[in-house]
Amino acid sequence: MPAEGGEKQKPEMAWSTLPFVERPLTSVGVLLFLAIILAGIYYWFHSCYWVALAGITLFMSLSAYFVPTRYELYDDHIVVKRFLTTQNKKWVEFKRLYSDRNGAFLSPFDSPNRLENFRGLFLRIPHNRVETLRFLQRKVPLGKADERAEASTGDKAS
Repeated sequence: MPAEGGEKQKPEMAWSTLPFVERPLTSVGVLLFLAIILAGIYYWFHSCYWVALAGITLFMSLSAYFVPTRYELYDDHIVVKRFLTTQNKKWVEFKRLYSDRNGAFLSPFDSPNRLENFRGLFLRIPHNRVETLRFLQRKVPLGKADERAEASTGDKAS
């Protein structure tokens, strides 16, 4: 979202993540698994057409793993740029924040809900974890699980 006057706002925090490169051992397993699936499709159909179609479909469904994702955190919103999409969400849309060892999940619901995995936003945070979580906590309230963890450890960005 451009700032007033037409100039582009500079993000307060920004980073890119690429799980394919960050987790090389897992990536080898994923590639082997995909090769086995594509070989099985060729064995079953004996057609390169179906192998190509399956390969494209699998790549598109796993594009968040194979293609970089860029996160930009601004004062009033967040921008997530993926392979073919860009999500632009205001902080007021999120009601709770949950953190885990891979990143943080922003939920649009006040309490746990079955739809939050579809409507929420997961941010992979490979670097500057403590600083990023502190920034997120200023924008979005902590969820109950994180409040209990914070109270027991005394650490806000664990």
